[in-house]
Amino acid sequence: MAVACMLLLFIIVAHNFADIAHHILQPLEKMRRENDLVKIFPQYLTGEDLFGLSDPTVLKIIESVSVSRF
Repeated sequence: MAVACMLLLFIIVAHNFADIAHHILQPLEKMRRENDLVKIFPQYLTGEDLFGLSDPTVLKIIESVSVSRF
């Protein structure tokens, strides 16, 4: 079985994770809607959730690194 994969590389510059998530999720949601696929409801996803920053383990790591710097 052959598998085709297309990798798109792009850079998004924004002031916060919410703006980055918006640039990623809006086109994705549009493509899914046009092809009658499962909805992803981008208005309920945050940038922190999208990048895993709301995970308790990741939060502990971030907190420990920020405390050790001061």
